[in-house]
Amino acid sequence: TWGHFLSVYFFSPTVAMGASLSRIDMFGKLPRDLKESSAIGGFATICTVAVLLVLFALELRTLADVSLETTIEVSQREDPDFRVHFNVTFPEVSCEWIEVDTVDQVGRKRKNITGDTVDKHTLTGEFVASAVRRYEMPPVDEESSSDEKYGKMHEYTVPVGAQSFDRVINEYKVVLVIFDAQGCIPCKRLRPIFEHAAHLTSEKFPRETGIVALAHLDCSMNQAFCVEQSIHAFPTIRVYRFGVNNAVQNKPQYITGKDGSKFPILSAATHSKVETYGGINSAAEISAFAIRIAEEEKNNESPREPASRDKDSRILTRGCTVSGHIPVARIPGTLLLAPGAPDHDFMVENINMSHVLTHVSFGGRADRPTDNRDGGAYVGNEGGTLFVSPAPRITHEHYLSVVATTYVPLDGEPYHTYQYTINSNTYPTPDDAVPEVAIFWDISPMEIRTREKRRPLIDAICGLCAILGGVYTILMLLEAFVSAAVRRVFKGGKRL
Repeated sequence: TWGHFLSVYFFSPTVAMGASLSRIDMFGKLPRDLKESSAIGGFATICTVAVLLVLFALELRTLADVSLETTIEVSQREDPDFRVHFNVTFPEVSCEWIEVDTVDQVGRKRKNITGDTVDKHTLTGEFVASAVRRYEMPPVDEESSSDEKYGKMHEYTVPVGAQSFDRVINEYKVVLVIFDAQGCIPCKRLRPIFEHAAHLTSEKFPRETGIVALAHLDCSMNQAFCVEQSIHAFPTIRVYRFGVNNAVQNKPQYITGKDGSKFPILSAATHSKVETYGGINSAAEISAFAIRIAEEEKNNESPREPASRDKDSRILTRGCTVSGHIPVARIPGTLLLAPGAPDHDFMVENINMSHVLTHVSFGGRADRPTDNRDGGAYVGNEGGTLFVSPAPRITHEHYLSVVATTYVPLDGEPYHTYQYTINSNTYPTPDDAVPEVAIFWDISPMEIRTREKRRPLIDAICGLCAILGGVYTILMLLEAFVSAAVRRVFKGGKRL
């Protein structure tokens, strides 16, 4: 009964269905007895299998690889925390003179930027200060500076020049020298005050004692000597103890740029350090400073160590590294690095703005070293790019075309940064200006978006099928061609 049931309701329909399906079979097979095998066909089969295995392996590898897709879109980024990050080294300009300014396209200006986001260091890495000018160049005191009150120049100060300078600083244990120039308005105000300070000092220590003296040097008459002494601004008050003149004794080492220009590179061994007066520019304060250090040095045979020197004494160096970040609006703007100080005139012929541009980047934080996510964060080589002033009074300009860039990984949050191209040039500074380094940037309205992506699985499957069919078809045709050629060569012979 069960056999009849299965025969009627299961086996018979199955057989009928199989017969119906066989009529539409696209993959009909020849009986094994009708197939003819050959050595050439066997060799072709081995080649087919080998090629398929290699291509399958390569296809599977591409399925696991991560590719990058880059598109250019209109930028919708606002970036309220937009900043410019920078690191610039000036081997020939002291930190006391470098001012950091910004100006943007709508006219917003920030002069002499202060705060803890901008730092200045010597070339040996010693921290100098943030760019806060009031701590570095105190203004000239607003007391009267008439000759009638303080006396004529050189009545109490010692006049010196290039020829007599070494002799004078060696005659006394301590010498304060004011470097000024004719036509300098701040110098005219300070010169009689300095003369009066010399008078006050001589009342405590007459010049005949050989302990302390105040001297005056006119750079208008000794321009080459002031260049040698690295005098950049007027008035400048230098302090010399026991005839030591580091500005001359420590010569810089030089390297040669691509255009043949010599560029000074100062190492720790050749680092030029000079002592300057950093107190209030009044006769009483200058005199008190001179008397204090005279009291300290009168019984010594060599100068004291810098760490133990007076509170108004500043140890300055040739060269400075300025670094930090400045919040700016996300519009075209300019970062200016230039000599600047109130109550001072600059000796522009002695200002060499040659520099090493080590780092420039944009965004909310300092960018990481350049990779495929973060292009353009650094300029030139790892140690920075050297820009040499081929002549005195040269201004440097760097123009940066900035484009927003977003890197979208497969997993994790998108990474936002900025890339840029840079073009640099130099030009002679106008007569009414000081040399400077200007970094201009322009923000592109477009944005580059780079996305990580993997190949879809359906593409891999289709690729594998295409490889299987294509390789099999090509080798089958090749095998047929070779077999036919062999048969024509060996007519009537045994099939290979």
